Amino acid sequence: MNQRFYNEKFAIIGMSCRFPQASNIDEYYTLLLKGKNAVTDFPETRRKLLGLSKDEVSNIKGGFIDDIELFDPEYFGINQQEAKAIDPQHRLILELVVDALTSAGLTAQTTKKSTVGVFMGSGDSEYQSLISIHKNMKTQTIIGASTCMLANRVSYHFNLHGPSLSINTSCSSSLTALHYACMSLKNKESDIAIVGGSNMLLIPKVTYALAKTEGFISQRGICKVFDKSSDGYVRSEGAGVVIIKRLDKAIENNDQIDAVICGSAVNNDGATNGIVAPSYRAQTEVIKKTLLRNIKKITKSYLSISTKEDLMLTELGIESLQVIEIKTAIEEELNIEIPLAYLLQSPKISIIIEKISSLLINVVK
Repeated sequence: MNQRFYNEKFAIIGMSCRFPQASNIDEYYTLLLKGKNAVTDFPETRRKLLGLSKDEVSNIKGGFIDDIELFDPEYFGINQQEAKAIDPQHRLILELVVDALTSAGLTAQTTKKSTVGVFMGSGDSEYQSLISIHKNMKTQTIIGASTCMLANRVSYHFNLHGPSLSINTSCSSSLTALHYACMSLKNKESDIAIVGGSNMLLIPKVTYALAKTEGFISQRGICKVFDKSSDGYVRSEGAGVVIIKRLDKAIENNDQIDAVICGSAVNNDGATNGIVAPSYRAQTEVIKKTLLRNIKKITKSYLSISTKEDLMLTELGIESLQVIEIKTAIEEELNIEIPLAYLLQSPKISIIIEKISSLLINVVK
């Protein structure tokens, strides 16, 4: 066996998720198969939970997950007072880590004997801002809603001693976390890596503020990827967790392998015509770097596109250029021809933008 070949590939051995209208992997699969649209008006139960008036949530559309207030603190050894101070994003990740570890067939004894790293895509805490607005800030709240705690609380609860990182690169946070988890496994800092990301929308005023920029937020509540009629994107909630190992170790342990990560790379767009505008050339380069890492042959493939698809990008033709450039790059590097239809795979047409967890939604798919 070519040990280097296996050492530089990584197996996904467990998964869990909570997306709009999909509370687990099976429901997410069904949602995609049926092509359902998960965008809704601001939930009435959420409005009442947050004590908002109907005017404060009028015309707000998005992808919302159910029952964010439900949590069993006793299961995690957390008292009621502390549980109230913990950001719901963090509580949800704790639950999903349990599900993902169960999916991977891992127990407390297994993780105790291994060096387990935790890598989380983390963004701003709307919960902390919400608490601040109501002047209920306490030490527990500051700690409970701190972005670093998204990863650290997982390590703390499960008594894990590997690297524990919360990574914020905005929309690419969870996939960047996945990349650095792979690097940690490759460098043998970790034997097992828990990777995830979570996003929740708790302050409608944030959506209204973004909507003030023309073409940023869709007024129709529809994300029309690669369509000239696009008028912006739709914000959404969601969370996902995957468990990964070096491929050789997963094979050696007879783990169930859901998928294999053959390569990954990270770069930055650099200077573009706007700080939120992408560079399709830079994105093509990072695709090339990824392809050069252990990906020598593809017999059947598609590219799952992650795009914000706002009006500015559509008018500039950036998204269309991005697809063609990436298609060309893949074909040149691997000496294959990929039908354009294989490239246009985006779950965001149904689920829309989860921001922090948005790229992990493609991995789970």
